[in-house]
Amino acid sequence: MEFMSSRYEYSRNGLYDLFIFGNTRGNANQSPKEFDDRLKDSAKFCELGTTFVQRIRDQFLLGWEDKYIRKELLQIFSRTDALMEDILHEATMISDAEKNADAFPFKHDILVKDLATS
Repeated sequence: MEFMSSRYEYSRNGLYDLFIFGNTRGNANQSPKEFDDRLKDSAKFCELGTTFVQRIRDQFLLGWEDKYIRKELLQIFSRTDALMEDILHEATMISDAEKNADAFPFKHDILVKDLATS
């Protein structure tokens, strides 16, 4: 029985795990914290060793879905010694500000409405 279980024991493919981690992207419905958690889950089987935190940070910056937020983050955190906590905080602030701005009507929309009713 031991022979059979050792022969058919599941083993992970490290290269495939790295591929999945490297292709992890955020989506529009995720908060920065949710994306960070998903990256950590994706990386837990990768053998990143002492570079785990840096690789999470880099993939967070490169894999963020929203181009505007990604551009802002890359401008603010252009150095390789940036801390993930700082990036996550800034990403949350920018993301929240963008969502709040979307809730307000643009002046153009108000002017068009005023013209239509006059």
